[in-house]
Amino acid sequence: MTLAARNKALARAYLEYGYTLAEIGREADLHYATVSRIIKAR
Repeated sequence: MTLAARNKALARAYLEYGYTLAEIGREADLHYATVSRIIKAR
């Protein structure tokens, strides 16, 4: 999976499916703040 595809999936999980940043971060092995920055940059 490319970084662009990963970032799109992270944003989709948050924006469309309502997962929390912490939940997404745990599954993606990223800090929730990193997930937040990725989503904000989209």
